Amino acid sequence: MNQTSATKIRTAFPAHDGSARRQAQQSLRSNVRLSLAEGSAFSLMVGMGETYLPAFAIWMGLGGVLSGLVTTLPLLAGSLLQLGAPFMVRRLGSYRKWVVLCATVQASTFLPLVVCAYLGHLPVALVFLTASAYWAAGLGASGAWNSWMGTLIPPSIHVGFFTKRTRITQATVFVGFAVGGVVLHNLPSYVDKRWAYIALFLAAFACRMLSIRWLMRQTEPLPPPSDFRVSFGLKEFSNRLHRGHEQGRLFTYLLSVTFAAHLAAPFFTSYMLAELGLHYSTYAILVATSYLTKVLLLPYLGRMAVSRGTRPLLILGGYGIILLPALWLISSAPPYLIFLQALSGFAWGAYELASLLLLWELVKPEERTCALATYNVCNSAAMSAGSLLGGFMLFYFGADARAFAIVFGVSTVARAATLTLLKGISSHRLRWLPIGFRTLTLRPSFGSIMLPIAGWTKSWKRRRPGQKSDD
Repeated sequence: MNQTSATKIRTAFPAHDGSARRQAQQSLRSNVRLSLAEGSAFSLMVGMGETYLPAFAIWMGLGGVLSGLVTTLPLLAGSLLQLGAPFMVRRLGSYRKWVVLCATVQASTFLPLVVCAYLGHLPVALVFLTASAYWAAGLGASGAWNSWMGTLIPPSIHVGFFTKRTRITQATVFVGFAVGGVVLHNLPSYVDKRWAYIALFLAAFACRMLSIRWLMRQTEPLPPPSDFRVSFGLKEFSNRLHRGHEQGRLFTYLLSVTFAAHLAAPFFTSYMLAELGLHYSTYAILVATSYLTKVLLLPYLGRMAVSRGTRPLLILGGYGIILLPALWLISSAPPYLIFLQALSGFAWGAYELASLLLLWELVKPEERTCALATYNVCNSAAMSAGSLLGGFMLFYFGADARAFAIVFGVSTVARAATLTLLKGISSHRLRWLPIGFRTLTLRPSFGSIMLPIAGWTKSWKRRRPGQKSDD
């Protein structure tokens, strides 16, 4: 498939009915424009909103431990709601209604933060409740949105549309994050810093409301099927961890890496802003470096996975992330930290893409949606467990430079220990590649948290030289 044909908006309509054909084409073009606009507004909210919540928590005096935990524990609530989302979609009888409801809840979570910023007081319970509602709404809508887009966008334009949408949303996430950094760095020179956070959270709220408006204007060609339900649960998932087959070994390795990484990962914002005393502009540059490196290298990493297989890519990422926490202890010079963040973006990009591809290859298509939703719950639980243990160590040792060194050292050792679990995970020849990603948030240690969109398509099928197509 060439680039031109992949990006054209085209689908099949009855040749004998010119009026219906024109009407369907107009509806499709409208839906495409609205989806691109909605994705841009959503991504601006991501860049300006929840991404700066840890920095806001530090400024409000919550401390390094709590500000770190607020980035991980609420994710567990969000992933749990994913398991109940199919029931709600079936109950409402509409993908769009559930997505709009979740988006409205997500938008409303910024209003309590605005009030707290104005009053100068941020209760611990409120910030965790707000963040939990944000992630519950965001992740709860993700599966229904994917299914909705699958009915809205014809397969003939999946590749072109979702590739374009991913590029636009990645760019607008970066724009939103950059605007937030500029606002936090410059606005406090003229007014109290609380107004900088108020401006950011109000802008994030406005962007999400715009995205809701454009979501509501998109059509819903097909309602959810009557058997839209979850049939692969936690019990089945836990059974597979003990069976010793490749899927269970992969799950065990990935969950172990998540636990080991989150011993330190949630506390990098606190380390940057509180311990190293970096300015907001420097903090924004460091986070943006990791994010941009990951985004720019994803096409290269994808080609590497196609040509060499998934195991080499997983090994590259698995080894690459080991020393990252310890390397932060060497120097606090901005040029060195920028280099370190670029290295982090490359290593985590390789690891995350390889793990995503392996999950998609090893899980049966009929189980994929439910199995990955269950995996997300277990992954969030491992993330929460790691961050709680890391937070306990940080608190126990005094939350100073020595405490951060201990936590980063323990995370480095734990990451190295996970390499023993790589044995038994074989390399796979790719049949599918992702056609798009949604950036959910930016993080100093990972660059970003992204989810695949719209599943996979045969348009991206790869064949070895001389191999016949089986389409």
